[in-house]
Order: sequence, then structure tokens, then C-alpha cells
Amino acid sequence: MELLLLYCGWWLLLAVTPGPAVLCVVGHALRAGLRGAVSAILGITLGHVFFFVCIALGLSAILESAAHVYDALRWAGAGYLACLGLRMIARSFRSNETTDSKTPPKVSTSSILEAWAIQATNPKALLFMSALLPQFIDKDRPLPPQLLALFMATVIIDAMVLLNYAWIAIRSGRMFRRPKVHAWFDRLLGACMLAFAARLAWWRRAD
Repeated sequence: MELLLLYCGWWLLLAVTPGPAVLCVVGHALRAGLRGAVSAILGITLGHVFFFVCIALGLSAILESAAHVYDALRWAGAGYLACLGLRMIARSFRSNETTDSKTPPKVSTSSILEAWAIQATNPKALLFMSALLPQFIDKDRPLPPQLLALFMATVIIDAMVLLNYAWIAIRSGRMFRRPKVHAWFDRLLGACMLAFAARLAWWRRAD
């Protein structure tokens, strides 16, 4: 229990730090309200499932030892983030794009897949989690229950933090509904995505 509580504290600090997942949820919240935010959070959660399965199967160790596989995934993740950033910036210049507040968008499968891809194509996050989790695992106890407890803690903390970011975005939505402000905010989100893509592309593992 002490290890689990310590992990929750560490993960809370990591979760509140803005990153691609936070930007994704905020962007969907501003465009589609709570339903859009929930779809993005579901995609991020599926990304965590992917990470924990990889760690349980030892795939993170393979990724760490195989430089060419790691580089391929790293460039794929950077390219995807860059495409999202450019798409946000391009969308901000479409003056004829409007939203209908009377018919809130449904949870979109494409939004879930987009959020999943943002999370799953980040090898830096996978290697970080594979290095972090062993510090909070008791070697004298069965591994599956501990991984399940850590996974549940990760999902719950992430969902709470991301929902709070979404709530703040929705509460401030009136200001961002003005066309000019919304356009500039989309450009800011796009620029942040491009910055994260550049950081991921140039990030190197410590040998």
C-alpha cells in the first residue's frame, strides 16, 4: 500500500504537467464539449492499456535494445504529432467552418483513435513508464495484481486530471467561441503539437 500511494503521488505530478495528451483533450473539449473530451480521455486510457500490456510482455525491453525499431516508432510518433499540429493550424484559417451548439457531437471513433495514437506512438513515454513502474513493485509479491493496481491508479488519476483540464476549457469556452480567438487558440495548440513533435524527433535515449 505504501508503494501504491507513493506511485499515486508521483503519477499525479506527472499527470498535471501539460503534454500532448492534455492538449488533445483540451482541443476536443473546446470543439465538442464534454463528449469530445470523454472520447479523447478514452483514447488516452486505451494508450495506457497498450503501454501496460507492452511492459507485461517485456516489449519495452525489446524496444530499448533494438535501436532501429525505437527510431522507427519515434519518427512515426513525431510525424503524427506534426500532422495533427499542421491540421490544427490549417483549420484555424478556414473562416467558413462553424459549429452547431444545438446538436452536440457524439463520441467519435476517430477522436478515440486520434488520442490513442498520440499516446501509443510515443516511445519516450513507454520507456519512461517501464523504468518507473519497477520502482513501485514488490518483488516478493505476485506481479499481475500489482500491475493491475498500478494500471487502475494510472487510469483514475489521468482521467481525473484530464477531466479537470476539460472542465476548465469548457468553462472558458465562451471566450474561445469567438471566431478570431478560437482561430488563434487553434494555432497555439497546433504550434505546441509541432513543438512536442520536434522534441520527440530529437530526443535521444541515455546510453
